[in-house]
Amino acid sequence: QYDGEARYAVSTTLSARVGHLNPRWNSKSQDTKEGFHKALGMVGAEFLDRVDFYQNSWLPARVVVEGAVQMRKQVDPSGEVVVFSQGGCPWKEHLFSLEKELSVDTSIKFVLYPDQNGQWRVQCVPAGLHTFNNR
Repeated sequence: QYDGEARYAVSTTLSARVGHLNPRWNSKSQDTKEGFHKALGMVGAEFLDRVDFYQNSWLPARVVVEGAVQMRKQVDPSGEVVVFSQGGCPWKEHLFSLEKELSVDTSIKFVLYPDQNGQWRVQCVPAGLHTFNNR
């Protein structure tokens, strides 16, 4: 996205989508009530979706990741490998925070998990949340 000057800008933010509900500048009707009510529905639905996601997916994933981190030395004595019982778990953010919270002495480098077909996958742990560089 960046190499000095921004190459593109994200234009699909929630704020932008709400702004698109305003009447067009050259519209005969400049009544904002209809757009406001659409925005209420859209923002409300997105908010409830995020609450549901954090309650029913993101927080339970933390339990899975914490268990895998606690068991890592039983998987491999180096402590650099964790195994999840199932794939699809949003693990990266949890792994980084748990390594700090639990004072993990050796950086975890690999994650193993079965995919939807029961085949095992291995994934390298990135150096950070927003990078493609691996540890």
